[in-house]
Amino acid sequence: DIRFPEATKIMSSLDAGIFNHLNTTKEITVTDIMRREVVKDVTAEWTKTISDYDIRATTEKTEQILPQYQKLRGVYGTLNEDKNLIGDVRWVGYALGFVVIIMALIFGGWVAINRQHRVVKISQPFFLYIICF
Repeated sequence: DIRFPEATKIMSSLDAGIFNHLNTTKEITVTDIMRREVVKDVTAEWTKTISDYDIRATTEKTEQILPQYQKLRGVYGTLNEDKNLIGDVRWVGYALGFVVIIMALIFGGWVAINRQHRVVKISQPFFLYIICF
């Protein structure tokens, strides 16, 4: 069970930043600059919290926040991981694709040869060519 470390500290800094902003701007018109200052302050607190945790994690030989968060979100992977898992299956795909192309050509030729046959005329050769290709 992976929990996001320092989540309460991070959320409380966000709550405090927003609460202070709302209390100081009750009677005035809020500008975009004021909002950006709140974002800057909260981001600075988050960065400090995360860096403090990472420093402790390095000295205590535990995992840092980013890998733990990635595992929690299901997107964790090593940077040099080879994600090409297809391997030799590629050649099976090429072979099956080749078989499909050959069969389409064979059936297209069969439709061309038997164009005057009653069943092929009723099935409309153009439609049969569309199905083949």
